[in-house]
Amino acid sequence: MFPETPEYIPENFSLLNIDTEELTICKIISFYYKSGKKKINFTWYEFYIDDIPPVGIPADTHNLTEQKINNNTVYILKEDNQFTATYIIDNTVHFMYTDNVGYDECEKILESFR
Repeated sequence: MFPETPEYIPENFSLLNIDTEELTICKIISFYYKSGKKKINFTWYEFYIDDIPPVGIPADTHNLTEQKINNNTVYILKEDNQFTATYIIDNTVHFMYTDNVGYDECEKILESFR
């Protein structure tokens, strides 16, 4: 798996955990960062099938936006001081979730994916 990864992580965040899981239809890798009450999670799903299941983002307000970032169509939800973003490149779903991290900082992280 060779997904895009962020080149920028805000200061004072520590990598707490890396999880991997191998399923029948995909491989999952997750990175969990924390700084006090601030959290950043990155998860990548590499699918072994051609028909990738729909990506869902849970939301109370349905305030989902679509943006073009680094030539990718990214779906973003900003709600209750949480930020969720997802996009797909080839057979890999890129997923980012933050809690208590400023939205401008989240955009900067998202724009740094390469």
